[in-house]
Amino acid sequence: MVTSRETASLTLGIQMLEYSNAQVSWGYPPQCHNSRAGFLGSVDTDLALLSTSDSRDTPSDLAGKTAIEQCQVDAIVDTLNDFMSSFPWTEKNQEVKSHVFNELLTREAPHLLQDLETYLGDKEWLIGNSVTWADFYWDICSTTLLVFKPDLLDSHLRLVTLRKKVQAIPRIAAWVQRRPQTKL
Repeated sequence: MVTSRETASLTLGIQMLEYSNAQVSWGYPPQCHNSRAGFLGSVDTDLALLSTSDSRDTPSDLAGKTAIEQCQVDAIVDTLNDFMSSFPWTEKNQEVKSHVFNELLTREAPHLLQDLETYLGDKEWLIGNSVTWADFYWDICSTTLLVFKPDLLDSHLRLVTLRKKVQAIPRIAAWVQRRPQTKL
């Protein structure tokens, strides 16, 4: 079985870039040792810190303009997807569902948001110098999370600014106006 770490390693290897792996200890919450990121399995290069979670195939510059940017986009999307997938969306027992949602939103989300904000730094976009689908996915995930915890981003102003930049893109803004209304 080819793991996502192997995929990232192959991607870097074919470009003859030096890297080192950081391993994840699965439990609750997952811990990463020997990584600058600290919160995910990663491949560390001189150029960038890359997650080794599941990878995606997204054509165009929205996936990143270079191989490194594409890996970085995958890292952000996969990290967000891993977090969003940990919610018990289909749990029938409302008490259990509420408890887990509360735990994730109050204990885990702040760490993820801080890590994302640190990663964003002073940049306009999460990856590179133009919008990628990682920025779109951040907007989608944050919109969903804010339904459950409206004050979630109160102390993460850079991430709020990023959401506003995404939502201000004319085609995105037009879609938001005409998209079907859902519960979330």
